[in-house]
Amino acid sequence: MSEANWEEERATLLERLRKAEQIAAESQAEAAVYRDLLEDCYKAADQALKDKDLNLLYTVTGKLSFSWMPSETDGKQWGKYFLHAYMRDASWLKHTKEALQEIKADAENLLEDNQTNAKLKKRIIATAEHGLITHI
Repeated sequence: MSEANWEEERATLLERLRKAEQIAAESQAEAAVYRDLLEDCYKAADQALKDKDLNLLYTVTGKLSFSWMPSETDGKQWGKYFLHAYMRDASWLKHTKEALQEIKADAENLLEDNQTNAKLKKRIIATAEHGLITHI
């Protein structure tokens, strides 16, 4: 591989790695926000049940009245929204996983002709592997 090809390949891999890291960071941030919100809801519901005080559930629902129920049409529409969001996110995660697998495979093919390149190769592979960890 010529020096020019090597530099071009390296630049491409670095850009792909930067994008993958950005996606991973955004995903972690979203998960943290949703987890905090969910934990607050569980705490409020738990406290309401312990105290037998349904007024505390206002913290969870943001409403004072529990008499409102969505219509069948609203429920179906919300279900469609949820399903669409789930499918979108599943597709996005699948493509992200495939991109990280490609980055890792490309990095494994890099030559370790000097110490800097060897370190970079290890770092790219480690970052891709970290992104491929299944988080539950």
